[in-house]
Amino acid sequence: MSTRRGYQLLCPIARTLDRVGDRWSLLILRDLHAGPARFTDLQEGLGLASNLLTSRLRDLTDDGLVSRADQAYELTPLGRRTDRLLWELAQLGLEFDADPEPRPAGNLRNVALPLRIRLEDTDNRPELTALLDVDGEHFTIVSSPDHVEVLYNDDSLDADVTVRTSIEALLDFGSGDASPEAFHITDGEDRAAALVDLFSRAFAVD
Repeated sequence: MSTRRGYQLLCPIARTLDRVGDRWSLLILRDLHAGPARFTDLQEGLGLASNLLTSRLRDLTDDGLVSRADQAYELTPLGRRTDRLLWELAQLGLEFDADPEPRPAGNLRNVALPLRIRLEDTDNRPELTALLDVDGEHFTIVSSPDHVEVLYNDDSLDADVTVRTSIEALLDFGSGDASPEAFHITDGEDRAAALVDLFSRAFAVD
């Protein structure tokens, strides 16, 4: 049973914070937007003590934001509705100085959500499935005119194009310094131009 202290207010913002306002809860949700994850995957990515992660996952499950099946945790439909909330928090966070000595994440699951939102907000998306290798960690991007998915370490789909890049290159795209040369095509060159064009438009600075 949860021992969290709530705000006890009618305000819907307070009710949301009662569920996700504890330290680490939103970051757990962020990482689950990359697809189902085992306990150890989340622990590795966030660097959390097992008892704290267990407590947060229990609360998120009790609140209907996360479910567990086949030894993995995943977002429920309600949990998936936190995508734009997390995106707006990320945009606000860009207004503040970064920690001068940031602790590196244990994996790159945190990349999936902002990448998906950027692609989702881009018009005229091509129909393709791409395998994106970022410093040895894999993301499957499924793009169509009406749907986008970005999944971490999901190699179950056949990719039209395989691209290798670095986290530094992705961050350059995020800051508007789009550099198609940073994408190394290892398979599917005939569809690579469509993917690079999509990235260039998704990260274009107005």
